[in-house]
Amino acid sequence: MTKIDYNDPAVKALFKYGKPVPELAPDEVKRFWTKVKRGNPDECWDWTGHINEKGYGQFGISKKLFSAHRVAFRIAKGEIPLHLHIDHLCGNRNCVNPKHLEAVTSAENTRRGASVGPRTECRKGHPLTPENRMAKGECRICTNARDRARRREKIAKAAA
Repeated sequence: MTKIDYNDPAVKALFKYGKPVPELAPDEVKRFWTKVKRGNPDECWDWTGHINEKGYGQFGISKKLFSAHRVAFRIAKGEIPLHLHIDHLCGNRNCVNPKHLEAVTSAENTRRGASVGPRTECRKGHPLTPENRMAKGECRICTNARDRARRREKIAKAAA
């Protein structure tokens, strides 16, 4: 198997929608599933690990972060073709149930996302009204709470 140079601009262009998820060792697969709140096979399985600002779960493999839904797809269904996105059929960005994930083209993923319509609330349930939505579509309430927590943490570290 050829080693991929992830710093090559041509390779970066191919992976702009998610870097390839490497094959996971059995202990990494076990660690991954410990961060999932599993329900019935048809229900969403929520990611309980780190969640980024856009609401997608993230999982660390060899000191690199990968989207949790892409890792779940890789574990359950195999390698993700380079030109495809992983779409959440359920519309829940935090879901890692392999039955809810499908490899689709960028155009199809965009089409499906547009059919869902704009989000009306953030992942924590706050309404995304014009007054509460920030420039990048982020929730003002969540952003302010996160910033306050970071300031408190910084002050506590400085005092220690």
